[in-house]
Amino acid sequence: GSFEEVSRCWFEVKKGQWMESYSSKVIRRLELHAFPRFGSTPIAEITPKTVLDACRAVERNDTLETAHRLREHCSCVFRFAIAEGRDLRDPCQDIRDALKRPAVKHFAAVTKPGPLAVLLRAIDCYQGSFVVRSALQLTPLLMLRPGELRQARWEEFDLDNGLFYVPSSRLKRTKVEKQNGQ
Repeated sequence: GSFEEVSRCWFEVKKGQWMESYSSKVIRRLELHAFPRFGSTPIAEITPKTVLDACRAVERNDTLETAHRLREHCSCVFRFAIAEGRDLRDPCQDIRDALKRPAVKHFAAVTKPGPLAVLLRAIDCYQGSFVVRSALQLTPLLMLRPGELRQARWEEFDLDNGLFYVPSSRLKRTKVEKQNGQ
């Protein structure tokens, strides 16, 4: 019942629900930051201070978001162990407010008609390559994320009916929705 053993069991149960790109990040965070510090410790002996020290080590590298995600992943492992019948509690709950909060970063968005008109005129005057100009002109019409437009394939366009079908697998969705969605 070491933390690493229980973590790997939890990961095996959960990874099928996640995209591979996400699951590889989850296990990598644990391997880099948790397992070296307390992976061999029996899960019942891990204290809030143990987890906090690992999170603070990550926090010192100015990767606040990673520190919070590490705490969340560790908490999931403890909750998994509790559900599996181990008589323990989740020490991560005690350190929820002990970490620095990452600064909220808002992405620029044009939400008013005046600035939107200025942007659309600037796009019309753009003198760059044809491909970039076309992408800039399509973006406000299609309201897609840049990657969805950048990865577009000709067979996804129905020019006769004026339609563009973006495959569900390329949209920001859960794994099940990506596999089964329209």
